[in-house]
Amino acid sequence: MQKTLLHIAIAITLSWQGAATADVGLDGQLPEADPNDRGDVMQSDERHGDWLNKMEIGGIIEIEAAFADPDEGESESNLTLATMELGLAADINPSLSAEIVLLYEDDGDEKLDVDVAAVTFAADADWFVIAGQFYLPFGSFETGMISDPLTLEIGETRETSLLGGYSTGPFSGSLYLFDGDAGEEETNKIDNFGLSFAYMFENDQFSLNAGLGYINDIGDSDGLIDYAGTVHDRIGGLAFHVLMQTGPFTLIGETITSLDEFPTGEKPGAFSVEGGYGFAVADREATLAVGYQGTNDAELTELPEAILLTTFSVGLMEGAAIGLEYARAEAYDDSHSNNLTIQFAAEF
Repeated sequence: MQKTLLHIAIAITLSWQGAATADVGLDGQLPEADPNDRGDVMQSDERHGDWLNKMEIGGIIEIEAAFADPDEGESESNLTLATMELGLAADINPSLSAEIVLLYEDDGDEKLDVDVAAVTFAADADWFVIAGQFYLPFGSFETGMISDPLTLEIGETRETSLLGGYSTGPFSGSLYLFDGDAGEEETNKIDNFGLSFAYMFENDQFSLNAGLGYINDIGDSDGLIDYAGTVHDRIGGLAFHVLMQTGPFTLIGETITSLDEFPTGEKPGAFSVEGGYGFAVADREATLAVGYQGTNDAELTELPEAILLTTFSVGLMEGAAIGLEYARAEAYDDSHSNNLTIQFAAEF
């Protein structure tokens, strides 16, 4: 994955320097410079300035303190660098753009990963093609909570894929192909696919975002592949989400489910329902969100069967916010756990 990042960096460097190559003589030497001629220097500065204007750099750092108090056993606490994300986006030309995202998460792996490396081609406003490594449009996973929703734990899928899409008015759709990490046979074939459809509407008082997705093997998702096994029959998956916003109120609903049984005989799924309210505290933007999430037939994933959450977050200053989340989780064995998370986030 690091090679992909390096190749893109080299390509950008060559593009920057390519115009200057024509100034080199046949003997390989640069022509003598005229001290009174500043044209080449100005053009070089303009070329570099044009590229810098086409590029955007952003990132986020999230530091979390977490406290857990289970019904049985001792309480626990920790302080972690939960997330470090650095992104680079570039408009290569009017039809072509690229995005690279580096990600570190405190999930036991503890390494910097090339999270996204993708190129988007859009010759007009309707059709577009995306190629590279990115998160497939299966599920939305929007949330106002600090912790990820259970739907993400079930359905999030990152693959190297080729996606083609079409958008007209409020409607859009896409078809994508990829060679998954799991399959019916231990062979390398581009035999995975998915479909997604979305509807978006917005005016001054109300906005709506709804989507439906299908993937031919949800067992290839990041959260389920360990339980489906590397070799298994295709396990279809379905995802649906809706997000509505009016004034300070936000409502989010999402469900993801497998359509076929896993080799263990289970058909895991997850849902999330969440409401949020935005208001001001001492002239600073604040949000209060309450949510209920659950899984079904997913005991092997060690995710909770149900969880009730509430989160309060407030902006401290430009680019910085602090949040407090309380969650009460119920496991499949009917045991409970109370969890408190404090997060400081800085974004640029």
